[in-house]
Amino acid sequence: MSPIKSNIPFIQIPLPEWFEPVVRTVWDKMKRDSTGHDFFHAVRVMELAVEMSDELAADREIAMTAGLLHDYYREEEKESGLLFMRNSCTVLVLTEPDDLNRSKRAFRSF
Repeated sequence: MSPIKSNIPFIQIPLPEWFEPVVRTVWDKMKRDSTGHDFFHAVRVMELAVEMSDELAADREIAMTAGLLHDYYREEEKESGLLFMRNSCTVLVLTEPDDLNRSKRAFRSF
C-alpha cells in the first residue's frame, strides 16, 4: 500500500493506511502522559526515525513503527520497575527483513 497523507493534523509525514489505527491506539494511551514521554514525543521520534531511514536507505515502515512505539510501555515499566518484554519482542519481529507483512498484520490487531 502506498503512503497516504495522515489526517492526524500534527503528524507531518505520510502514513501507510495500515498504520493509522496504530497511531490512534498510541494516542489513546499516551495523550495524558506528563513525564515528557507523551504522544507528541513519540511522534517527534517517529518522524526523526523516518528521516534517518531515508538517509540510510533503511526500511521506512520499520523505523516509523519503532519510533512511535519506543515508549509505549513506559508507564507500566515505571509502575512495576520491570522491563516489558512485549516491547522488545515487537522490535525483534520488526527486524526480520523477510516478514514485514507479518509485522503489519500484528500491528493491525494491536
